[in-house]
Amino acid sequence: MANAKTPAEQLAALGDLLYEALILASAVLLRNKQHLFAMFPGLQWGTPQIALDVMRLKVRLLLDFFEGPKKRLRDVLAAELTLIPPDTLSSAEDATLNKVRFKRQTINRGTAHLSWDRLGTPVPTTQDRHEMAEAALVLLARTVRFVESGVRAGFALGAEEQARWDNLQRLNHLLQTTPLNYEGTVKRPPPDQRIDLETLNYP
Repeated sequence: MANAKTPAEQLAALGDLLYEALILASAVLLRNKQHLFAMFPGLQWGTPQIALDVMRLKVRLLLDFFEGPKKRLRDVLAAELTLIPPDTLSSAEDATLNKVRFKRQTINRGTAHLSWDRLGTPVPTTQDRHEMAEAALVLLARTVRFVESGVRAGFALGAEEQARWDNLQRLNHLLQTTPLNYEGTVKRPPPDQRIDLETLNYP
């Protein structure tokens, strides 16, 4: 392939992929625990809103990585990591991702950019957010398989990349074996026992 990437470049890209997947896994974990947090007064959301926005951005990032298309020369695609065999999805995984694939442009308009198009973009519904979380789990599992293939192909992870890899595997296992909470169905602790970052303090 023209402009083929060296093994060192491919390894560096794999390290960046691990970072992005680990951030996504952390966001899904926070999203699953959102009922433990206090809302901002007068609003229907609070700190965990950060997790929802991170999930939208990182789901889009991983979709672009695995499926393209390459919009800019500097974009990294899975196909460019030629030392790793291509990954395939199960039919169930493909169906889950189909629910969010067409929403990439909506994510661009509603999360990644402060766009005038946002004025006409509907706010994601509870179901939309749940489907995004399901897609995140599929993409995390896909990333784990991809990195596993890279390690089998001979990629030697450095200390930092290995730490990311160990943590990603642990969080992915936790998330894949823990049912996703559906918003509004999980009992919240009493107000005085909810995590409130505005008042949280340490001596």
